[in-house]
Amino acid sequence: MPGVFPDRLFDAVGACTRALAGLPDADAGLDSADAASLGGLRAHADRLALRRRFHDAAVHLTHQPKEDRAAACFDAIEQARLDAIGVHWLAGVTRNLLAHPGQDEDAVRWLAFESIGRHQAPSGRHESADRLRRTLPPALADRLATLAPHLHDQAAFAAAAAAWVRDAVRHIPDARGAGGPRVMLPLRAPRHLPRRGNPGGTAAALRKKEANERAGADGDGRASGANMDLRAASNQGYRAYTTAHDRVVNAAILARRHELAELRKKLMLN
Repeated sequence: MPGVFPDRLFDAVGACTRALAGLPDADAGLDSADAASLGGLRAHADRLALRRRFHDAAVHLTHQPKEDRAAACFDAIEQARLDAIGVHWLAGVTRNLLAHPGQDEDAVRWLAFESIGRHQAPSGRHESADRLRRTLPPALADRLATLAPHLHDQAAFAAAAAAWVRDAVRHIPDARGAGGPRVMLPLRAPRHLPRRGNPGGTAAALRKKEANERAGADGDGRASGANMDLRAASNQGYRAYTTAHDRVVNAAILARRHELAELRKKLMLN
């Protein structure tokens, strides 16, 4: 994402995200956007703000079904709730969300969006929602609308959504062969990511922490936790070149955006 948009524009969208959510780290996931246009970036940012302002992960997990397909449907309905709140919140947010629904075509999400948001799904999503509506027993499809009064009460909404999913999941076509039901955004905020501009999460601090972990021993010469973990991994079958123990880290965590831009320039020169 760094480099796709000018820094000032990217920072301005991040500032709007923090203002909409009312939280200083609400733009923590902005670097993960795969948007190719400014409108797409704004829609991604609006969904981040909606999630941080109106979604409680603890409440969500309390009501989330255990079975994978049911859990995926439940997650999709929660994403629909957040989008439904968004289209009735601010005119600019409404335009962004409807014009840029993202790659997710999950019929459960968009049928729930139409039922609880009283708004037609974006083009290309309405058709899949309509197909699912015709697949479900009419009484079950109509019952989704009863979640609408709880739009701003997540606990009541989640309880009703979980009950609907338990009754509906056996009627919903299994799309796992095509990737399964998906939601546009992770439902829990990436609190472990340092906020851009936060000195406590700078690349230097992270590099220092990793250097300390590699030091290998404490003052008494005893093995450090990192070395103990490495030996334990070896005893459990770790081998060089295996990918089983690899850790994938977003580049935005290791360096600031201007540092990434400089590194990219050096790569291009080489």
